[in-house]
Amino acid sequence: MKTSFLVSGGLGLCVIVMVGVVAIMLTVLGQEPVVSLGWETTVGLTIVVVTAEVGLVTALATLVAFLFNWTSGVVGGVEMTLAEEPPGQPETEADGAPDEDGLRPRP
Repeated sequence: MKTSFLVSGGLGLCVIVMVGVVAIMLTVLGQEPVVSLGWETTVGLTIVVVTAEVGLVTALATLVAFLFNWTSGVVGGVEMTLAEEPPGQPETEADGAPDEDGLRPRP
């Protein structure tokens, strides 16, 4: 929940900053925006929309994490072990296992 809140909040902050920059750039360049509001109003509306977005994304991410954890518990998941030899099959020098240099001896 905390991570999804921080990520969505950070992305929301980026959206607010970019909308403000674009609105100011359009005003400075003399372009008439599609919706003729001041940049203060545009940024204010963006803050309202981003606040709702942060709440919805946080709730949705929390729900998805809960469902994932619940499903993993019910199904049992898949257990994987990496970087270990299978039981009962140790490699030795005679079997052609690599030596300390990582090279296999020639037969």
